Amino acid sequence: MSESSSSSFPLALSLLAAAVLLACGDDPSRGAGEKFVAAIRNVDAQARPLAPGAAAAAATSSSITNDQVFAWAQLTYPELFPGVPAPFSGIVYQGKTFTGQGYANGNYLAVANGEAWGLGPFTNQVLTNFGKVQNYAELVCALIDCGRSGPANACTMPQNEALLAGSRLVTTYVRNTFVPAASTDEFTGTVVVDGPSTFQGQAVVMMTSTTAIGSTPVAGSVKTYLQAGNGGLVRTLGTDTSTSGSGPTTRVVFDPALQNSEFTLQPGQALTKTASMSTTQLNPTLPAVASTRSTTYRFEARESVTVQGRSYDTCRYREVPVGGATVTTRWNIVGSGIPARIETRDAASVLQQRVELKSGTMNGAPLSPGQATLDVASAERMVADYSYVLPICSPGGTPKAFGPSAASYARQALALRQAARIAAAAAARPRQRALAYGATKPADQLGECGGRQTYPSYANANGVTTATMRWENYCSQDADTGATTVLNGSWSFVETTGPGSSGPVRTKYEASSPAGISMVNKDGSGKTIGSQLVTVLGYLSTPGVPGGDATESKPDRMQIAELQIRNDLSAKTYRQTGYTVTSFTNASGGEQSTMSGRGYRSTGYYDLTTTKPIVTDDDGNYLSGTLVSTGVGGEAVVITLVPGKEMQGTMTVNGTPVTSAPACK
Repeated sequence: MSESSSSSFPLALSLLAAAVLLACGDDPSRGAGEKFVAAIRNVDAQARPLAPGAAAAAATSSSITNDQVFAWAQLTYPELFPGVPAPFSGIVYQGKTFTGQGYANGNYLAVANGEAWGLGPFTNQVLTNFGKVQNYAELVCALIDCGRSGPANACTMPQNEALLAGSRLVTTYVRNTFVPAASTDEFTGTVVVDGPSTFQGQAVVMMTSTTAIGSTPVAGSVKTYLQAGNGGLVRTLGTDTSTSGSGPTTRVVFDPALQNSEFTLQPGQALTKTASMSTTQLNPTLPAVASTRSTTYRFEARESVTVQGRSYDTCRYREVPVGGATVTTRWNIVGSGIPARIETRDAASVLQQRVELKSGTMNGAPLSPGQATLDVASAERMVADYSYVLPICSPGGTPKAFGPSAASYARQALALRQAARIAAAAAARPRQRALAYGATKPADQLGECGGRQTYPSYANANGVTTATMRWENYCSQDADTGATTVLNGSWSFVETTGPGSSGPVRTKYEASSPAGISMVNKDGSGKTIGSQLVTVLGYLSTPGVPGGDATESKPDRMQIAELQIRNDLSAKTYRQTGYTVTSFTNASGGEQSTMSGRGYRSTGYYDLTTTKPIVTDDDGNYLSGTLVSTGVGGEAVVITLVPGKEMQGTMTVNGTPVTSAPACK
């Protein structure tokens, strides 16, 4: 694998191989540096631009690195600088300190005091000055990625998922090796996002990966240090690769940080990235070894592939190392960036190895095979999924339309409503508008039909409350029907406050329930009609006007990085990610809201967004609103809210109404 992978999760496994290779063998800089010194003849003999017979490019505002110049030279003049170069650094000669690369044909390219120098057969063995490095910025950046910016495409994992603390990816691959001898094995990688950390003095998100070949764990682990980049991209600052026990740790530092900018490409486009790295062995510490890797990435096409009996919607990327022979083709699953297949071939296009995804889970839920196909045939099955957002109904429906899945619809809608109640209880609206938590821990609250809500941990200092809210068989009961809901689990939160007219008011509320909150619903007769486990990661609530009503310019904002609801009665897990809801008080005293997020079904993921805001009046009645989702082929699912007391909506798929849903109330 190359130094960059398809998403931040498998990146650590790819970097492990690179780090191990760099830590082994002789120091490649010594021989190349000694030969460079031995070949120097005359510093002042020549001065000309690197491009033969042409003037150097004018300086631009772009700042380029030495390694980017070396990569550009190899791409532009492959006959002068062929193959994998041998780097050298710290060569002092006639008051200049040279850093450069030597090539198999005897040519050298180096930088000293900000100027480019060449030596070898292409300069008639005369040390030649090619001018200031920054004079080549325009030419270099036209060919080399000098910090490409732009929104990430659908071929990688969304940034909020890739950097979400607590996320856990488990993938099992089948590996077929063809040369030098045929063999087959399986390996399982586990990647966990540990959360905030520091690396080289910078704030980062740390991620740990481990591997097992068959049932045997591979000793040690890889810790990868990441940051959020521009446009939804991810920056990698470095890795620490450790062995089991007290063995040494190999640290790789990327300078500059390596950004997965290949995921800004559209089909047919390509870019070349240069990874400049320093590799050091820790405990005991050995001298750092500088190296560079340059790779050209081409987004060849988006295509469907069948791997290990399952079809995936993928982006096919081709990765070619500059000056190298091995070519890697990678099929990244749309929406997650997880490789479904990886093939490596030699210079003669002979297949050397094929790796295929056998199975995988993200936070316990099966990996999505890509973007979902949205058609009329699947609409009835989707009604339950969309009921997690709002119940779907049909204007011409009858009670008969409920059919055998009526109870299923009810359970799904109930699960969401109960999850919403948990969030509402933990981030109560009156607290947003008035006082926040205080110095005194709140008293336990008894349930209507048993159990209690308590705070097993509680601390308040300097305007910040850090606490855990726990439900212990906490029972609530519907006064009209006798139906009950019993909660068990905990919700950890951090509330930040600011001054208000009547005391501290909430300015931010962060929470999560990584172990999940269980909910058991029973009807009036005591029959279990619902049993769910709700897991929430990355809940964030920020009032637009702390202590007051939100406005259009300053709306309330609620975000959920990941919400999972496991239905124990149907043995299904429903997963939602990246949800954002904004709301504010409108001129009539009602509320106007927008929302967006991603949901997952067995056939793929769908993105949901409001194209028309959800509007209520001052009594809370729903007036209007439209939500739209698009499928893999541009199919569109449109949900239009039905005015009334209940939140419900009609659905059309590609313009065709869904009539199999329950009747609208």
